[in-house]
Amino acid sequence: MSDHSYTAKTLAKRPQSTTAPSSSSSGFGGVFKSITRTLKGSSTASPSTTTSVPIARLEITPTIIGGVSNQEDLISQLLSTSMTERINATKALTESVNNYSVSSVAEIWYASQHLVHISQPVECRRAAWILLSACIKQEEGAMGSRLLFFKAILEHTNLEDFDLQLEALKTLTNNGKDFFDLFQSGYPVALIFCNWLKLLAYETYEINRKRKKDMALPYGTTTEKNCQNFIRLLIEILKKNHHVFKGIELENLVKELVGLCRRTSSPEDMSLGLEAFDSLMAYSYIPINNLQDVISIICGVSVILPDLEAASLKAIKNMINSHLSTNTINTLLNILEARGDIKKINSNTIRGSLRFLLNILKDTSPTKPLDLTIGAVLKALYYSLDIDSAKYHLEVCQTMYELISDENLRGKITYEDWESEYSPLKIIIKCSQGTLFRTKSRGSQAARTFDSMSMFSQTTAEISGQVHETFVNTLSLLTTLVGEKLFKCPKEFLISFLLEMIPYFDESTAFFVIKYFDDSHLCTPFSENWSTNIDILLNVFFHDPTWGTQVRLRVLEVIKSVFNISKELSTVTVIDKIINDVCSNILNEADIEVFKAILECFILLAPETNYKDIDYHVEHPIQLTCRTFARIFALTMKHNAKKAQLVFDILIDALSTFRRSGQTLPFLESARLFCRIRVDTENFVYLTNPTDMDGLAASVGRNYSNNPEKARNNKLFSWWYPEPIFFLEDLELDVRSQHLKVATLTENATNKKDSEDCFLDISRWLSEVIDALRTSDDTNDQGQWEIYSFVLAHLGPQLTNLRLFGASKRQIVALHDIICESIHKLPQRISNYNSNQNSDRESIKPSELQVAFIRTTSSLVGYDDFFSRHEEDQIVQSLVMCLSSWQTTAIPCVHGLIVCSHEFPLSIKRYLGQIFHSFQTKITSVGASSHIMEFLLDLGRQPSLTTHFTPENYRQVFGMAIRYIQHASDLEKREKKEGRRQRQMNYDEAGAETTPSTMRQQTSDDNAVMPQYQLALAYDVISVWFLSVSLPNRRHLALYIIRGLILADGNPDEMDERSMACLDLLQRFTYSDLDLQMNPLTRLVKPWDSKTGVTKTKRWIYGHGIISIETEISSGKSQIIVRRSSGVSIFNINPGTENSDALKPMKLKKQEGKPEAFTPSFVLMQLFTPLHSTESLKPILLEDDPATLRAITAIDRIPIVDFHKVGVMYMAPYQTNEQEIFANQTGSVVYRRFLAGLGDLIRLKDNKRIYTGGLDTENNIDGEFAYAWNDKTTQLIFHTTTMMPPPSDPSDTSYSTKKRHIGNNYINLYFNESGLPFDFNVVKSQFNFINIVVTPHTLSMTKSHSLVDEGLEIKHAKRNKSEDEELSTRRYKVRAYRKAGVPAIFATCHMKIVSEEKLPDFIRNLVLIASKFATVWHTDGKYISSWTYRHQQINTLKQKALTHYRQQAQEDEQKYREQKEREIRGGPSDEKDTVWGRYEDSMNQLPLQKVLEFSSYTE
Repeated sequence: MSDHSYTAKTLAKRPQSTTAPSSSSSGFGGVFKSITRTLKGSSTASPSTTTSVPIARLEITPTIIGGVSNQEDLISQLLSTSMTERINATKALTESVNNYSVSSVAEIWYASQHLVHISQPVECRRAAWILLSACIKQEEGAMGSRLLFFKAILEHTNLEDFDLQLEALKTLTNNGKDFFDLFQSGYPVALIFCNWLKLLAYETYEINRKRKKDMALPYGTTTEKNCQNFIRLLIEILKKNHHVFKGIELENLVKELVGLCRRTSSPEDMSLGLEAFDSLMAYSYIPINNLQDVISIICGVSVILPDLEAASLKAIKNMINSHLSTNTINTLLNILEARGDIKKINSNTIRGSLRFLLNILKDTSPTKPLDLTIGAVLKALYYSLDIDSAKYHLEVCQTMYELISDENLRGKITYEDWESEYSPLKIIIKCSQGTLFRTKSRGSQAARTFDSMSMFSQTTAEISGQVHETFVNTLSLLTTLVGEKLFKCPKEFLISFLLEMIPYFDESTAFFVIKYFDDSHLCTPFSENWSTNIDILLNVFFHDPTWGTQVRLRVLEVIKSVFNISKELSTVTVIDKIINDVCSNILNEADIEVFKAILECFILLAPETNYKDIDYHVEHPIQLTCRTFARIFALTMKHNAKKAQLVFDILIDALSTFRRSGQTLPFLESARLFCRIRVDTENFVYLTNPTDMDGLAASVGRNYSNNPEKARNNKLFSWWYPEPIFFLEDLELDVRSQHLKVATLTENATNKKDSEDCFLDISRWLSEVIDALRTSDDTNDQGQWEIYSFVLAHLGPQLTNLRLFGASKRQIVALHDIICESIHKLPQRISNYNSNQNSDRESIKPSELQVAFIRTTSSLVGYDDFFSRHEEDQIVQSLVMCLSSWQTTAIPCVHGLIVCSHEFPLSIKRYLGQIFHSFQTKITSVGASSHIMEFLLDLGRQPSLTTHFTPENYRQVFGMAIRYIQHASDLEKREKKEGRRQRQMNYDEAGAETTPSTMRQQTSDDNAVMPQYQLALAYDVISVWFLSVSLPNRRHLALYIIRGLILADGNPDEMDERSMACLDLLQRFTYSDLDLQMNPLTRLVKPWDSKTGVTKTKRWIYGHGIISIETEISSGKSQIIVRRSSGVSIFNINPGTENSDALKPMKLKKQEGKPEAFTPSFVLMQLFTPLHSTESLKPILLEDDPATLRAITAIDRIPIVDFHKVGVMYMAPYQTNEQEIFANQTGSVVYRRFLAGLGDLIRLKDNKRIYTGGLDTENNIDGEFAYAWNDKTTQLIFHTTTMMPPPSDPSDTSYSTKKRHIGNNYINLYFNESGLPFDFNVVKSQFNFINIVVTPHTLSMTKSHSLVDEGLEIKHAKRNKSEDEELSTRRYKVRAYRKAGVPAIFATCHMKIVSEEKLPDFIRNLVLIASKFATVWHTDGKYISSWTYRHQQINTLKQKALTHYRQQAQEDEQKYREQKEREIRGGPSDEKDTVWGRYEDSMNQLPLQKVLEFSSYTE
């Protein structure tokens, strides 16, 4: 076998090899290694007989005519060893050939051909290739020369010089036209050209991937460009010499072209490939084995390069119009169907096939039939959707839209096609359910586009958005076509399709589907699947917030029509389902119009629910709906005022319906929200849990704070206190809304059009409350009682938020009338209710219900600005009338009257006579007496109410106090006779009393304390009221009081010590009006010169007092100190000896020092001894011994004033512990103003006048100043923590210097602006029995609570006009909290409303009474007042003195007798005549002499 044959065979196999072809000359030129030719011989030698030309230095002597003169020298230089000479010679020969006529060009090339060998330098080779092109141009076309040139090109081809080689080949073949002779030469041209194409394509691919360097680049071209130029030459050869490639060679060529198109990214490469394929179809053919590859490439190119789409379509149509028509269509369908390995199929190819098929279908007509149906295309398209390609899915979507929108294409879809498995609608559904675009709802673009954004590029995201838009447009188009009756698909099938495509609806599509449901009555009970259809409408359109308002409202219209039909059919199941489903997602509803429509729908449906005969513990849909609305209000009021306002209005509208139709649970569910509404000082709404209603709940039998389980187990109870509120359990309360307000008289929604604020008409809620209290029908109905009791129990605490109802004057006045009427006229409701009760119902006593109304008046008093004088009188009259009924109601009536005495003084004065008359009948009642005396004490400290009192009025008051003293005396005697049981302290040191007084049963343990406390109050009533009488009129009442006290004791000869102390007080103040002072003896001023004066002192017991007289013996100046139970009197006397001779002695004994002219006995005789005194009134001289002095000093240490101490603390906003409270060094302006009203500011240092309760008076340790208050007999010091300095030790976080005072006080007063419920143990102490809390009726949640000027004197601070106007309307809630076990015996154990103007007086009286009780309580019922204790000590000293004198008299008598016996016996007498004379005189005195004799007690 020849070398030629071997090489041809080898190259034929090389395209199958997986290795890259060689770039050396052997790759191309090796084919012709055996071809030799002798230019001098025959030029027609066959390549098969030629021999190889050795590369060596040959002596060539060609015969060449023409050219340059030195042409022969140049040819000789081609063999030079110098590369430069060879290159220059080659270039010179090229110029010669181009410019001169040369006879034998072939000989020149023959001499130069060795220069193109691969072993030659590049510059030599490239110069030689240029010479070759010049020679070809000049050669006349002899066959031998052409073969010589062709052989050089084929043998010496390499990548570096390919551009010049290709240029030579193009010149040789006249750009592919003159190729037949070369093809006939027997060379394997097709095989060689395929190998060249493969090598160039491979090298280009590697260079573009940066794996190889481009060898052609240094020479002004690129391998890629060479490849493209070679393809262009091939195309020209195919056009003019298509016979060159046939059979296997043609398949290989097409295969290489396909491979190149697949690997390249160059548009020019693809364009050339497309041109090559088209040329094959035009001038040759495409082998059947290459058809699918070619069509795939054409499909892909049409998509990748839109500019080539027309050319691609032309190529495909050429195939369709050829003998390959059927094969082409089938191939396109196979490509579209994506048969085989889906992962290896390019989506662009499938897209292209789809486009071509669609164009083919458009061109198909009856006159031009093709073997292609739309059903076949749809089937292939359906299966093609299994590939995951965003762009392809977009292509399919757009194709379906085009298919449906194009009337021509749509008309080719048969009825069977629409219902088939591969219908356009099924294809759209499958596309929408793919992993790339799957979505379950209409959400954000990101959510509805694909599942995970991280899986795709931004391009994919954009494509998916286009897919979504195409879906939407397609659905809208379908509904439009149906409306225009241009769509022949069954409507049911279309609706099913649309329901699958819900996420891609636009509003027009949504309206179409909703209308279909409505017109077909699919949601009514007539439809078998009505429930499912309702769910579809609601879940798809209504509950999806991405739909427009009108779409959602249209659904509600359908629902309402269903309701009307169901109502006619009495289908309760449908109605209940509608309520549940429509309102199920209302919590998250943001569309105000839809929200409003839901609420209106709720009002429409509510009355039709079946609420009769249901278990109150089973939650009905309407109850759950109300709870949902309430929760919506709570959630939206802070940030969405408009929505909250709508909920409020709708629920208010429903309340009256619920109440009239007996729907108790929905009413209560809504009322639970309304009763928690409050406003701050700026009228912004917030929600809170009701406080101060424990007693009110107990009054209607629903306080189960100690046993909530019992209430839960009672099936008849729809509410109890305290109860869990589910719709608020996870929400933060006491946080105000940003824009929701309650309108005032000067502020409403109409004058705030430009504001974001919304306004609640809270008066509508109050109107519903009034209607509920006024209605008396169905009195034996449990549901009506639940509403009635709930409203009554929750009303009072809400009324205390005075700003809440500041614009509800009409309703407040109406409420006033109902409450006043209910107090003195028990509602028929409760009478009938109890008469019809069964064993399961709780029995409500009429008196307990009246208590609830009475206590509600405490809140009503705060609205006095709304009431006329007559209406104020009505409140007082109602309370007065109820005094004479049950004791249970009398006590809260007294409490109400105490508040009214401050707030309605004129009305109280009008009814005082009736009040006193009622008190006189109840004063001895154990339960009522302390409350009555609290009222009397409070009244006695208000001079404005007693200015017109007559003596008879005063006698009424004194008579009540004396009557109770008599009652207590009888009770005490009876208990002593029966054997009184000692009482043990019964209270929890760590706990607070939570049981309201309504439920509190006084136990026998209190019997030892309460009489003592009430007795102390009775004596306080006498002293306070006696001091309120003007001084000239006191003597007229003193006799009445004295006589009454004597008779009350029951033994005129031996009065009770407490009464004696009281009489001593009367004696002191009957003719004087001087205040009692603390420690008056510490400020004594002597009337003589203490340095020179000589004094003598003597002390006597006179009656129930101690008289001490200190006299300066020379001048007679004396200081008299009278110590009595009620105080100390000090008198300085100057007898006037310097200016008068009346008291001068005639002559003075001469003595050392100053003469003794006066003695204390002289002063006593002048002032105290009457001429007709009785024996019992004689002074008793006290011994001047240490024991006596100690006793008198002990008496001096007993206070002569009734002193009290109370802690005062300020709680700033949101403060919850004692460290925060003690850290406050100032308070709000209103707090400082409150302090200034409590008392006077005193300086603590060196204070001796006012009782300080342990505050430091030397070094300002407890502050420089304190507030104190006093009257004639009482002193009250306020331990104010904001006035005490912080601890000097920063580590003292417990503030021990403050807590040592606060912790030891029985009573503490809190000014609470924290905005939080009060905790009794906020400051823990063993001795804090009662905490009195003052809270603003309306909290401020934004304004600063600190003073702007710390040095501001509140008492004298200037206020502007608006502040003065506001002062009359400021109100405070006052309540006393007790330690566990302490009885509720104060007016403020239930919350009271007091104006700021009256607050200090009210608090002072409350503090004094509470302090008195705490003192009695702490002494375990063994309390005695300081005056009584002084009286006891004076009497003790008196008895000791009397005992001493009796013993002395007995001793004198014994000594006298012994002396007499000695005298009789004649013995000497050892005794002086003093004893004798003293005793003998006493034996010989006459009766009158015994009375008038004074020497016994003066010396």
